[in-house]
Amino acid sequence: DSGGRDLRAAFARGVQQVIGASDEQMGRLAPINRRFEIQRQALLLEEREVRGELRRELRAAPADETRVGQLLDRLFASQRRRLELVEQEQRELAAVLTPSQRARYLVLQQEVRRRVEGMREQRGRRGRPRP
Repeated sequence: DSGGRDLRAAFARGVQQVIGASDEQMGRLAPINRRFEIQRQALLLEEREVRGELRRELRAAPADETRVGQLLDRLFASQRRRLELVEQEQRELAAVLTPSQRARYLVLQQEVRRRVEGMREQRGRRGRPRP
């Protein structure tokens, strides 16, 4: 929709200003960002699901130690894949952005993710009864 498109365009202009990128750099950055964001979201969803399974398993009395071990292995494997994804993204960004621009972009990405996660948590808390 046009509202979402306008918001994305405004966000892109803000990113461009913060990292000091040219129009050409931004044009090359957009597809890289989209591709990695899709992969990152899939990994975060997987991690969230594994953490939920782990919480449920730990609430069981007694917990199935084999299952807990398997879930921990899955969680650590997912975290390794996320780190590999960041490294791969940084290699691709190095072909587009200067090291200083990449550093600014990384900080900006982390800030945005933190804010989005905070909003998700708030939304989740509003729907749950208080203990």
